[in-house]
Amino acid sequence: MLAAVNDLALLSAMYGLFGGYLHATALAGSVGVTAKQFLSLVEPWLTAMMTALPDYAERIDSGDHARNVMSNLAMQSVAITNIVAASRSQGIDPAFMEPMERLAQKRLAGGFGTDEVSGIIEAMRTK
Repeated sequence: MLAAVNDLALLSAMYGLFGGYLHATALAGSVGVTAKQFLSLVEPWLTAMMTALPDYAERIDSGDHARNVMSNLAMQSVAITNIVAASRSQGIDPAFMEPMERLAQKRLAGGFGTDEVSGIIEAMRTK
């Protein structure tokens, strides 16, 4: 069971990355930026963002999303909502980002706006 779940979890991370890249590329393309042009921006950006994962892992394992917050959920939620709105206005289907928006809103409604965005994992858990 562990191997099967790990396999699915790795694929989930991959599809999330690919989906985010495809959505972002479609959004950039809506204003005439080619995929190759956008790649020069997104590749170093994603590489830099990967450095947040060890901190997120520590927060997730400890359940403490409130200590030493660098980028709180309230602020990130505004950005997510802006991405959804901009996608719609640019003729890009926001379906990829809408679940993240819904989960962020759920977490905000629970009073966790000052927590790190890693706390969204708590909104994902149903057990």
